[in-house]
Amino acid sequence: MKKILVLFSALFINFYLNAQVKEGFTVPQNPKIGLSLSGGGAKGFAHIGVLKVLDSLGVKVDYISGTSMGAIVGGLYASGYTGKEIEKIVMETDFYTIIANEKTRKETTFFDKSVDKYILNIPVKDGKFNVLPKAISTGQKNIYLLKELFKNVSTIDDFSKLPIPFMCIATNLESGKIEIFEKGDLVSSIMASSA
Repeated sequence: MKKILVLFSALFINFYLNAQVKEGFTVPQNPKIGLSLSGGGAKGFAHIGVLKVLDSLGVKVDYISGTSMGAIVGGLYASGYTGKEIEKIVMETDFYTIIANEKTRKETTFFDKSVDKYILNIPVKDGKFNVLPKAISTGQKNIYLLKELFKNVSTIDDFSKLPIPFMCIATNLESGKIEIFEKGDLVSSIMASSA
């Protein structure tokens, strides 16, 4: 036990000494700041607190990326929302109704109907009816909400042209490889990342 404690102490001291700023090191005048936000469902809302602190300190983020919930929060921030505005959106959103109770086609606006490809989807797979849902939610209300939130940047299809350059990451379920979204439809890219 003493050997482990001594070894741990030696490693800690070594890391501590090597982490110190070396003499002659200078901080660049205008460093670029990149922010990468992770996923984690509701835990991703913790990113909002970080954004609020950065805003209060006047820190300008030059680049932002995210995955899953980090893609949603990061996308909103990159689109021009402040940390406080994003917090207000989250506090005023009833996530239960978004996930659980899908809107009927009759309840949707004409614009939102263009998002739907078909009026009726029959769950058939390999010639058999598949009665089990593939997910808790089809995501239709998520799309409506995100389309509304991102309407100020809906004409931008190159994410580097957003107020803060942005990218989001997802996994291609067919290949298992990473997909990086930097261009295209912002809402579709964020939905792919958070699916």
